[in-house]
Amino acid sequence: MGKVSNYINQNMAKFKQIYIRYVASIFCVFIIAVVSIIANQKKGFDIESIVTVCSIWLAGNFLVESLWKKTAEEAQKNKQKWLIGYGVTFVIAIVFENLSEILKAQKADISNLIFESILYFYIACTVLLAIYVLLRQQKLDLPHCIGRIIFALLRAVGVYLVLNIAVILILEIIDALLVDIDTFRVELNIQLLLSALAYFPTCLLAVSDTSEDNAAFTKKFVSYVLLPCVWIAMFVIYLYVVKIFVTQEVPSNEIFSICASLFAIGMPIWMMASGFVEEKSSRYKKLIHITKYIYAPFILLEIYSMSVRVKAYGLTEQRYAAWMFILLQVIYILWEKIYARYARLAGRKKTYNNQADTGDTGTEHANEINQTKTQINWHYENLILVLVGFLFVGLLLPFGNAQYLSYQSQKSRLVKNRTLDKKVAAEAYDYLRGNAYGRRYIKTNLTEAEQDELHNMLYDRDSEDQWKSVYFNAYPIEEGGLTIRGYEKIYGVDEHWRDECSVQEYESKTITAGDNVYEGVDLTSCISYYKDLEDKNENQVVDEKDKVYEIQISVTEKLIVTYISFEIDDEQTMIKRMFIKGYMLTK
Repeated sequence: MGKVSNYINQNMAKFKQIYIRYVASIFCVFIIAVVSIIANQKKGFDIESIVTVCSIWLAGNFLVESLWKKTAEEAQKNKQKWLIGYGVTFVIAIVFENLSEILKAQKADISNLIFESILYFYIACTVLLAIYVLLRQQKLDLPHCIGRIIFALLRAVGVYLVLNIAVILILEIIDALLVDIDTFRVELNIQLLLSALAYFPTCLLAVSDTSEDNAAFTKKFVSYVLLPCVWIAMFVIYLYVVKIFVTQEVPSNEIFSICASLFAIGMPIWMMASGFVEEKSSRYKKLIHITKYIYAPFILLEIYSMSVRVKAYGLTEQRYAAWMFILLQVIYILWEKIYARYARLAGRKKTYNNQADTGDTGTEHANEINQTKTQINWHYENLILVLVGFLFVGLLLPFGNAQYLSYQSQKSRLVKNRTLDKKVAAEAYDYLRGNAYGRRYIKTNLTEAEQDELHNMLYDRDSEDQWKSVYFNAYPIEEGGLTIRGYEKIYGVDEHWRDECSVQEYESKTITAGDNVYEGVDLTSCISYYKDLEDKNENQVVDEKDKVYEIQISVTEKLIVTYISFEIDDEQTMIKRMFIKGYMLTK
C-alpha cells in the first residue's frame, strides 16, 4: 500500500509541476473548452474568433514555456523572458485574427492564401521547435526517449478513455433512475473539460518528463513482437518486388501509401527496439541496426510510384507533400549512416587517447564512450529542424511552394490538352477551381462558355444515358447586383453533397450561412425548376435572370441560388451529386 501511495504522490507532484510550468498553455485549452461548451448550450454564440486567438496563442505559449520554465528555479530566473514571451505571442495571435477578418471581408484569394500559409507555418514551427527544445532537455538518447514518450502518451489515452467510460456510465444511470437529462450534450461538455484539465496536461507531462522508464514487458513487446511484424511487412513487399520482375507488371498505385505508412509506423519501432535490446553484441541487435537499410530500397518504389502519378495526372498539394516525405526519408537514412560512422570514429579516437594518456580501459573509459554516443544520438533531434525547413519551402517559398507549383502543373495540363484531350483538360480545370492561383487564371483566361464546356465534360465523363448533368451559373446577374430590399443582412452560401441518393432526401437538408445553421431546407422544388430549365436550355437560350432561384425559408429568411450543379436520372428519382452557391437574406 505504501508503494501505491508513493506512486500516486509522485505523479500528483509531477502533475502539479506541469500545471505550474504550462499554466498559459493549459489556460488556452481551458478557454477553448469553455467557449465550446457555451456554444453547445447557446445557439448562435460566435466562438470562431476566441478559438482562433487561443489556438495561435497556445502554440506560442508552448514554445515559451518549454524554453524558459523547465524547473521552478529556471522559471524564476527567466521570469522576465517568459512574461515578455507571453505578451509577444498574444499580440501575434491578435494580429493574425484581425488580419484574417480583414482578408475575409476583402475576398482576396491570393492574399488570403499567403496569409493562411504564414499562419500555418507559424503554428507548426512553434510547436515543432517546442518539441525540439523538450527533446534536447532530456538526458537520454533518442531511442529510449521516444519509447518513453510514446508509451506515456498511450497511457494518457487509456486513462482518458477510462474516465470517459466512467462518466458515460454515471450519466446514463442518473438519466435512467433519477432525472431526465440530455446525456449526449452533458457527456460532450464533460469530455471537453476532461480534455482541457486532464488529458492535455497528461500529454504535456509525457513529452516533457521522461524520467520514468518503460516496463520490461513493454520493451520485450516492442523488440520481439512489433519489430518482427515490421520485418514481415518488409518481406511481403520484397516478394511483391520479385513478382514485378517476374511478371513484368506495372507496380500498383498503392505502393507509395503502403511504403510510406510502413516507414511512419516502423521507424519509431526500430528506433525504440535499438534502445530496448540490451545485448549490445548480439546478432539480434545487429539485425535491428540494419533494419533501416533493409527498408531503404522501398524509397525507390515510392519514387517510381509518385513519378508515374505526377506524369499522368500532374502535381497536386498531396503529391508535393509525398515528394517531401520521400526526401525526408532519404535524409533520415543518410543521417543514420553519417552519424553511425561518426560514432565509430569518435569511439576509436577516445579509445586511443585514453590508452595513450592513462592506459585505463575500465569504467571511466566506458562512461566516456557512452557519453559520446548519447551526444551523437542528440543529433537526431536536428531532423526536426529539417522538417521546419520543409514546411517553409512547402508553404512559403516564392514560386516553389506546394500551391504555386501545383497550379503551374495543372495549368500546363489544361493548356496542353484543351484540344488534344478534353477529359484531361476538364480534370485540370476541376483542380484549378479549388486553387487560389487557378481561380485567378480561370477568371482572366477562360470565358463563361469555355468554363461551362469543361464543367459539363468533367461531370459527364462517367455518366451513362440515364444520368443528365444540370449546371447553371448566374455570374452576370451577381455582377449586376441582387435585389435585397426589405432584408437587413446577407450571408454567402456554399454547400455540396457528394453521395448518390434519392431526390426525396433533398426535402430536408442542412444549410450553413454565416454562424447560422438552417435545418430541414426543402430543395426538391429547386431541383425540379433547374431540371426543367436544363430541358428548355437544349432548344433555346435561357434568360440570365431565370438562372436565379429563390426559396423562402421562413417569414424572415430567404435563400437565393445563383449557382447549381447536379446529376439526375431520367426518372428524376435519384441524384448523384449536388453543389449550390448563393446568398441567405435575413430580416
